[in-house]
Amino acid sequence: MQKFTFHREATGLFSEQQNRMVYRQEELMDFLHLPYRIESFKRQIELKSAHYSHKQRTILNNILDQQYKGIQKENKVLLNLEKLKEGSTFTVTTGHQLSLFTGPLFFIYKILHAIRLSEELNDFYSDF
Repeated sequence: MQKFTFHREATGLFSEQQNRMVYRQEELMDFLHLPYRIESFKRQIELKSAHYSHKQRTILNNILDQQYKGIQKENKVLLNLEKLKEGSTFTVTTGHQLSLFTGPLFFIYKILHAIRLSEELNDFYSDF
């Protein structure tokens, strides 16, 4: 099993329970679809490939294009928006769950974590 290189445990900002939810999920498998391991993303790719057609991807691209209308976009943004039409492109998303005493740093950390995870998945699954 390959370990992710970006660990939230090292910050000291998260409780043992929060860290266990991310890094020691074996204890929680009765409640999870797939464990949070880089190898599990292959199954997610297979599942998402089977459920999202080229038509749906085009609709998503058109909606995002409309939302970005009037905003100057960097070339990388334009390229990434176009890639969403391709069947080999997948996204990493995150949400913010309210946590007592976490503050704005937690929000920023989650964004950075999603970016880093995307980079690692790009390296591990270079065909996607």
